[in-house]
Amino acid sequence: MIIRTGLFITIILFGQWLRAQPCHCNEQFVWLKKTFEENDAGFVSTLEKKGKESYELHNHLIAQKASSISDAAECAEILNSWLQFFRKNHIGLFLNASETADKSTVTPGKTFNSISEKKLQQLRASVEENPITSLSGIWKTGGYSILFQEEKEYFVGYIIQSENPDWKAGDVKLYLSKKMNEGVYYLGDHSPQPFHHVVYEANKYLTLDQITLVKQLPEVHLSPMEELTYQSKYADAPFAFQIDAETVYLKFPSFGLDQKEQLETLVSQWDQRILQSKNLIIDIRNNGGGSDRTYASVLPYIYTHPIYRNLVEFYSSDANNNTWIELLKNPELSEEERTLFTDFVHRLEANKGGFEKIFAGTTSVIQFDQAQSHPQRVALVINENTASAGEQFIFDLEQSWKVKTFGRQTKGAFDVGNVTTIASPDQLFVLVYATSRYVTIGKMTIDDVGIVPDFYIGNEISDDQWITHLLNKLNE
Repeated sequence: MIIRTGLFITIILFGQWLRAQPCHCNEQFVWLKKTFEENDAGFVSTLEKKGKESYELHNHLIAQKASSISDAAECAEILNSWLQFFRKNHIGLFLNASETADKSTVTPGKTFNSISEKKLQQLRASVEENPITSLSGIWKTGGYSILFQEEKEYFVGYIIQSENPDWKAGDVKLYLSKKMNEGVYYLGDHSPQPFHHVVYEANKYLTLDQITLVKQLPEVHLSPMEELTYQSKYADAPFAFQIDAETVYLKFPSFGLDQKEQLETLVSQWDQRILQSKNLIIDIRNNGGGSDRTYASVLPYIYTHPIYRNLVEFYSSDANNNTWIELLKNPELSEEERTLFTDFVHRLEANKGGFEKIFAGTTSVIQFDQAQSHPQRVALVINENTASAGEQFIFDLEQSWKVKTFGRQTKGAFDVGNVTTIASPDQLFVLVYATSRYVTIGKMTIDDVGIVPDFYIGNEISDDQWITHLLNKLNE
C-alpha cells in the first residue's frame, strides 16, 4: 500500500465573510501551543534545529500580543505567526467558517433577478453576433454553462445548464463590473463570494480570483501552441497534447485522489503515442500535491532503474492514533490490510510521543520488469508552486536517466505531511498540522527550501513562453 504524502495546504482567512467574533486570544494560544506540541510530527525536529531558548522567546512574544487581542480574525493572524516558527506549509490555523460565517453581513452591492427560460433562449439565439472581444457570450466553468449578458455597468452571468441540481436555467450565477475590478460569484449553495482580482486573456479565458471560465461561444480560434499555453495555465484536470511528431505533452495540475481515475484513463489512451515519442514533457507547475497513488501509472514510461523512496513514520498521540483506530472499522479493508494496520495501531499505542513506521526499514523500492526505449528524453516542468506529492514525483522521476527538470525551485512542503485538522474546544478555530515525517528529516531538508531544477528558467522568460523554451532545449 502506498501512503498518501499529504496535500499542500494554503490557509485563507475569510475576512470579508466573518463578523467580528469576540474571543480570548490568550486562552486560544494556550490551547494551540499545547495541541501542536502534543500532536505535530514536525515539532520535535524544529525544536532541535532552532533551540529551546529561541522557542521560549517566540512563545513569550506571541503571548504578549495575544493578551491584548479580543477579535477572532486578529487572533487567527497572531496565532498563524506563531505557527510560522515551525514551517510555512502543511500547517495553519483558520477561523471555522461553519461557526463564524454570517452571510447576512455580506452586501453584494447589486441585485440581479433570475430571467425566464424564454428570455434566456432569446439571449442565447443572438450570442454569436457578439464580437469575440466582448465578455458577452457562453462560458463554462466546472459543471456550469453560463451566458454573459451586458447590463448597464455590469456583465451578468445566467445559468444555461448546471450539473448542480440546486441551480436552474436563468439563475444568476455571477456578475462582474465593466471595469473588471470587482463582482460576486455565487457558490454551489448560492452563497455570495466577492472577488476582486480579474484577468481576461486571449478573449477566451476569464479568471475571477481562483475561478476560471472558458468562453465557448462566440468561438475564439487560437493557434495550437497558443491554445496549449492557456490550457496548461488554467487546466483543472489532466490532459495531453501532441506538440509535434516527436513530442507529447502531459499536464498534471494536481495529484489529488479525485483525479486518479482521470489521469489513469488519459495515460491509457495515450499509451502508444507516448511509447512512440522521442520526447515527453510532463508539466506539474502549480501542482500542490495529493497522493503518489494518483500518478503511479506514469512511472513505467519513465523507469530505467529501481525507484527508491524514503519511508514515512507517524507520530503517536491520542488524536493522531484515533484516525488509524477508525480506519480499522472500515469493512472494505482486506484481511492483509486489517492485519497490517492492527499491528501498526498496537505499536503506536505502545509508543505515545514517539514515531512508528507501517513497514519495516527506511526505504521502499518500486521495480518494473523492463525499461521502455521511448520516450528517450523527459522534461519535467516545475515551479515555485509545485509541492508535497508533486515534490515526491520529482524525486521518483529524477532516478531515471531519461529525466531532466526545468523551471524554478519548488515550494518546499515535503518533510512532514499527512495533514489532518483539529478544532478548538469552542469550535472557533481549526488547526491544520502534520501527522508524519520522512525518516530522512534532519539529513535532507526540503521544507521551506524546495527542490532546485536542473535547468533554471528565469523571469526573462515569461510563463507563456516556457513550453516553446523547452522545445528549443529538447531540440538542441
